[in-house]
Amino acid sequence: MRKSILWIGLLVFLVGCAQAESQLPSEDTDSVIERTIEVLSDNAVSDDTVAVVELPEKAEEPEETVPEMPIDIVSENEAEVAEEEEAEEPEEEEEEPPPFVDGSEMVRNIIVDTDYASDVDDVACIRVACSMAKLGLINLCATGTSSLGDYATRGLHGQLCCEGFPYVPTGYNPEGIECPSPFLQYFVQHYHDAGTYTVIDAVELYKAVISENAKKGEKTRIVTTGYLSNIERLLLDPVGMQLVKNNVDSIWVTGGGYPDPGRDFNFWWKEEATRAIQTCVNYSPVPLVFITGNTGHSSITGQYISGGINLWKLDPRSNDVVSRAYRCFEEAHEGSDLKGGYNAQDSIAVWAASSSFEQSNMHIVRIDATILEDGTNIFLPNPNGRHAVLERNDENIYWYILQINKYIDYPLTGVLY
Repeated sequence: MRKSILWIGLLVFLVGCAQAESQLPSEDTDSVIERTIEVLSDNAVSDDTVAVVELPEKAEEPEETVPEMPIDIVSENEAEVAEEEEAEEPEEEEEEPPPFVDGSEMVRNIIVDTDYASDVDDVACIRVACSMAKLGLINLCATGTSSLGDYATRGLHGQLCCEGFPYVPTGYNPEGIECPSPFLQYFVQHYHDAGTYTVIDAVELYKAVISENAKKGEKTRIVTTGYLSNIERLLLDPVGMQLVKNNVDSIWVTGGGYPDPGRDFNFWWKEEATRAIQTCVNYSPVPLVFITGNTGHSSITGQYISGGINLWKLDPRSNDVVSRAYRCFEEAHEGSDLKGGYNAQDSIAVWAASSSFEQSNMHIVRIDATILEDGTNIFLPNPNGRHAVLERNDENIYWYILQINKYIDYPLTGVLY
């Protein structure tokens, strides 16, 4: 009797527990009852003793955890947050570009790159460079030609021999632009000295000169008075580009019109010439300073700065190398008269690039430069522009004519008047 009561009591107890706890799944109910009966049987004692039932311990519920997000999702979220924070931060103002170095307290290392063909202005600008070098105003490191082959280079070397600089290296362009000249044949036949001439690619020459000056902690300045084919090749050369970026302060370029658009011969004569100036404008790591037609022209009198105005008086027989080039030009162009001189835009470029702004009485205006497919240039003033144009400070053009011609006349007069 007592056992029956005990069984009934235990069953009632189990039912109460089942109601208090969450319902077990139906598929586990029979197994739980069977285990319970076994436990009761094992713990059964005499009729007078109450069996102690050891129920299975309630399993601990697992702690709630936040599932980890995939790494890529976290990265994207962090990136979005970073972008939002960056967008909220005020934009930094662009730094003002550094002022142009005018070199008033240094001897400039100058490379003169010229087409040395067609007109006589190239011969005059080499004279200016040589005269300034003789006077210790510049270090004429090298010259080069952008015309096709080394024929023009040999003519240029002939002039250097006459000027007293036979060992200034001259470089040629194997892919240069063909352009005839009325004085080259005379120069090659009468002035060229094969014993002091070395055939060398202009780009390799320029890289060597710039590198050598850099070892001395000095910058180099390039002046180009013709097509920019050599400068283009220099910039497309990885080593050349790096040398220019780190060791050339600026490149002075003859050509263009300002403030109105212009179409300069050096920019349009051949398709290669247009491509070259476009490359330099777009990719040069240093400023281009343009000596435009307006730099040497007076809007008041309509007169241009001319070079060689005294040659016929000082050297009537044209024994001087520059005088001879002028005479050859006149003979090749019937009806031309160079007794009043010739446009000195190339000479202005060399002279101004080799002088401080105070000495040249000039200044620069920063610009944005664009070269169209037909060679037309568009120069728009911009205080933060990458490039610049050179302008006179004074409308008195006669003072500038005097400055140019005193260097052209120097070998004939022996004095710098």
